[in-house]
Amino acid sequence: MEETDAFNFSCKACGACCRKREEPIMLTGYDIFRIASEFKIEPIEVIKKYTRAYVGNDSKLPVVVSR
Repeated sequence: MEETDAFNFSCKACGACCRKREEPIMLTGYDIFRIASEFKIEPIEVIKKYTRAYVGNDSKLPVVVSR
């Protein structure tokens, strides 16, 4: 598989592939909403406390990743 190859991925929410990762996990708006709902906090609190956000070099779009 090459860096530019696409593949289908369906998260099973088991946590196994997310543990002890060196690279951060990219989060969608829906991910942030679900985390906020689970912790019973506002989505902005999730972003401030648990993520790192930046503007993508190539896309120039906001990117939010886990810390």
